[in-house]
Amino acid sequence: MKKILLYAIVGLSSILLLSGCGQKVRVEQNEVAKILGSNGLEDEILKNSTFRLDSCFISACPKLVTLDVTKNTKVIPGNYYMPKSDMEMELELSIQYSVKKDKKSIDTVFEEARSINNPNFDYLASIPAEKLYEIYIKPIIKDSTRQALNSFKIEQVMDNLEETRLFVFKTINKKLKDSPVKIDTLSFSKIGFPELILQKKKEFAAIDTQKATDMKAMAAELEIMAKKLELEKKKAKMQLEVDNIISKQLDKKMVIWGIIQAIQTSAENGTPWSLGNGSFQMTDLNNSYYKDLKEVK
Repeated sequence: MKKILLYAIVGLSSILLLSGCGQKVRVEQNEVAKILGSNGLEDEILKNSTFRLDSCFISACPKLVTLDVTKNTKVIPGNYYMPKSDMEMELELSIQYSVKKDKKSIDTVFEEARSINNPNFDYLASIPAEKLYEIYIKPIIKDSTRQALNSFKIEQVMDNLEETRLFVFKTINKKLKDSPVKIDTLSFSKIGFPELILQKKKEFAAIDTQKATDMKAMAAELEIMAKKLELEKKKAKMQLEVDNIISKQLDKKMVIWGIIQAIQTSAENGTPWSLGNGSFQMTDLNNSYYKDLKEVK
């Protein structure tokens, strides 16, 4: 009888143990987890593993609480008053955020963010990414963005979108310096500029286009003038060379003409005429001079 009773107790204990305790659970690669027991959250941070929860025949059943540590996306629409332009600008931010990977940050999230029970498995709970946004980012993101935009005029934002984006990004993360979460990326997914500013921008663009056209026309004229000047220089150089040739030819003919005049004068006066140390002979002239002499005659 005692043995039967003992077997019954063991069997009942086994059934109780298998009915809801000692459940097999898994922590995925994109998660970290902690076990919530009767004394609260355990200190150990669990990563990428499969194991069984402790049995709970006597004490309360433990739960596995998971936390997503991957990057999560959020779109934040908004309208911001720009004091330097005295106008309002529409700006939609698209961010990716995540939990910082150090133990202190992860512990802080587990302590401050309330987990949500799994509706299908009472031994599982999770802290959703949306909860992180609501607790840590939402309270500061618009004020930080407004603070950053106060440094710019709307026209400056239009002309320097990347500089503005980077400044907003740094300002928000500076505000989150002591927070367990961070902004990984930030972009301007939508920007609505005031119509008055857009109209002025179009007018300035038209003026710039006309200036560019005028500059191109001026550059073309200067190029034509430079080519004309270069051509005139070449012509002047060629004319100088021609003048030098003519001058040399005239100098040669003048020499010959002077000789002829001297010979004629000597003949008229009946006096001998000589060139150098001897009497002048026509054959003393070289062929080129002789040719020039005939041309002069």
